[in-house]
Amino acid sequence: PAYGGVCWSPDGSQLAIVKNHKSIDIWETEPQFRILKTITCIAKGPIKWSPNGTCIAFTGKHDNVRVHNAENGDFVAEIAKSHRQLTNRLTWQSQIFLFQRISDLTWSPCSNFIAYAEFDEVIVCNANSGEQYLSLVLKSNVEHCWWSKDGTFIACATETDLALWQISYLEYKCEKKLS
Repeated sequence: PAYGGVCWSPDGSQLAIVKNHKSIDIWETEPQFRILKTITCIAKGPIKWSPNGTCIAFTGKHDNVRVHNAENGDFVAEIAKSHRQLTNRLTWQSQIFLFQRISDLTWSPCSNFIAYAEFDEVIVCNANSGEQYLSLVLKSNVEHCWWSKDGTFIACATETDLALWQISYLEYKCEKKLS
């Protein structure tokens, strides 16, 4: 079988693997290596486990970011449906499916927000409601994005540049909400 994105659970006890763009297998890694559950859905990479271990976010069939409960596989939210039009729209449906617009995603340390990279933009959304909070447009397509461990920055890498985006007020909202 063809495998796509792969990610470890925060505690390292499980592995989530996108398989054939048709499902996500959740593997137990200890005491034995075995499949615990399968989430059946159209899935492409990237895939990321939330820092608190409760959810998995991945890119879905129509370049939307989907969140599923990691314990039971239930659908939680559609975080983002690609909001920008393709400027060079392809004519064949199969080619559109293969043209991935979302190149990466990252969770905030508190697991309440997701930032995803779409073309030259990084968008920050609430992980439970999908509500968009912020966006940053760069000069070229964003290939990777990472949330800092303290939650105050998102690093964005393009083919030629690295941008640091200070977004600390979201983590303040996060701390306030969790207390």
